[in-house]
Amino acid sequence: MVSDTTLNNIPNISQLWDKSYIAINEVVGQEKIFFHSTGEKVGDLIILCGIIAFFLVAYRRIFDGLYFVFSSFYNTKKLLDIDLQNNTQICRDTLFYFLTLCVAFMIGNITQTWSIKGSSYTTFVIFSICCAAIFGYFLIKKVLCNILDWVNKSNTFSTVFKISISFAIINYTALICGFIVYRAIESISPATLITYSFVSTFISLFAFYVNGYKIFLSNGFSHFSYILYLCTLEILPLVVIWDIIYA
Repeated sequence: MVSDTTLNNIPNISQLWDKSYIAINEVVGQEKIFFHSTGEKVGDLIILCGIIAFFLVAYRRIFDGLYFVFSSFYNTKKLLDIDLQNNTQICRDTLFYFLTLCVAFMIGNITQTWSIKGSSYTTFVIFSICCAAIFGYFLIKKVLCNILDWVNKSNTFSTVFKISISFAIINYTALICGFIVYRAIESISPATLITYSFVSTFISLFAFYVNGYKIFLSNGFSHFSYILYLCTLEILPLVVIWDIIYA
């Protein structure tokens, strides 16, 4: 049997670890910990496999589209020439589809990593929503531009829509490059990536608006007509998307 004297000589635990303390209240609850479920990993794998498969099938058109767009973005006439040939237009559109998939996956990844609004959804769901929103927006805008061309007996609106795809590609490429650099260099903060994304998007939009303005004036439309077009088909949808995200 252990004597009382022996028990009294046993040091207190606080003396053995003088810097220890009770941390029961600091334990993080399960609801605050983000777990990657098996289903989510499978969803991410499906997206990656789909993007890689798309690239392997259409890589020639993707690289040709990059060449056509980036060798023409500084010249409005060269941008318009892309749509004069069926081959160059297909390459440009194929590149647009591919980059849209990449950007949608990037947004899903960022949403989950930063735990921002929408992080409760899986990456696959966020990816699907982004693809549907982007493709739906461009489809609706294309239909409206065709209707406006029919009403005004002109092809001005559809021409502006076509070059908007080229500038979307430029913006996509800038965003993807920024995301790759952000993931490669640990010292880059999320705030820096967000600032870069806003600046690159602003520059791309400004360049597109300037080129669209030139096309409108060269086809006999007034300044007011172009301002009305910007407010209804360009700026208003962006405001609506911003309001939905940050509502």
